[in-house]
Amino acid sequence: MPDSLDDLEQQRAHILRQLAERDDLHAGSITRTGGQCGKSSCPCHRPNDPGHRPHPWLTYKVDAQSVTESFATPAAQRKAESEIETFHRHRELERSYVEVNAKICHARPVEDSTPTTEKKTAEAIEAEIGREVTRLLGLIFAERRQAAASLWGAFGVLPYSKSMP
Repeated sequence: MPDSLDDLEQQRAHILRQLAERDDLHAGSITRTGGQCGKSSCPCHRPNDPGHRPHPWLTYKVDAQSVTESFATPAAQRKAESEIETFHRHRELERSYVEVNAKICHARPVEDSTPTTEKKTAEAIEAEIGREVTRLLGLIFAERRQAAASLWGAFGVLPYSKSMP
């Protein structure tokens, strides 16, 4: 049975709380390089020498450029490992948030989003004003015609034309 809308919204709120509680995070990876160095006079170039011990490096991107840093101390490496792990957990929570949000979008009922009073364009307003002015002028002139007809009728005179404005 699919989750109810309330359950999904609670899941989303829980994920948001977890995202807010994240400690320091850092994108990137830690790689280890070892073996022979670039100095030809170094003992690591002797036959059967195992080379230098693996050295850890932090690699990440800044403005689409790869940046590689070495660690000053083992504590700095542990700190970076923790931050990278936090970053990966943050990414998992982001994916979960998007998935739950998509489920909420599908579960939420469709509402009629058309407003009862639509916004009118300037042309529509101008046309409406024109119609109203024409209607009002028609009423005014109709009243004047009636008043004039009454007045002329009182003197026994017929109006000159029925096409009076």
